[in-house]
Amino acid sequence: YGNTETYDLWKAWEESSGMPVQEMMASWTSTMGFPLVTVTEEKWEDDKVTLTLEQEWFLSDGSPLSEEDKAKKWCIPLLTCTAEGTQQDMVFMREKTATITIPLSSPDGWVKLNAGQDVPMRVKLTSTMIDRLGAGIQTKTLPPADRAALLTDGYALVKAGKMGPASLIQLLSKYVDEDS
Repeated sequence: YGNTETYDLWKAWEESSGMPVQEMMASWTSTMGFPLVTVTEEKWEDDKVTLTLEQEWFLSDGSPLSEEDKAKKWCIPLLTCTAEGTQQDMVFMREKTATITIPLSSPDGWVKLNAGQDVPMRVKLTSTMIDRLGAGIQTKTLPPADRAALLTDGYALVKAGKMGPASLIQLLSKYVDEDS
């Protein structure tokens, strides 16, 4: 056991899973902290939504990032869910920006990034996404962990100065009959 390196474990997991485990784990263990993924653009269509995402280092106190800090990036597994449940196709965000397309079953569908809160990151949504997620919150088709995560992300983003308080109030207004 003395000659085994962590790299060997990641390599074995990568070979057995077919996923970029070495790249992902190296980014998470060599980069301090965790990312903020911001939705910078969105295009809603009847059967899909296309989102442009940007990642940066999240600092809970809102401190400005140095140029070196701005260059930090992670290999982020992007897990999404809609009213139909968690999407099976996982995409990895390897660069500072990425564009993903998520299928929707109806023109007024919604999408939640970081489904299940399995990835340690914060997500900043657009006002349109918050409005659309209201249906999933109110009908409880969005699971309890994801409903709670929207609030914890929103609060952390307001505290860090990354989101205005009005957006958090917009989100809070969707939880009228919350019982979880």
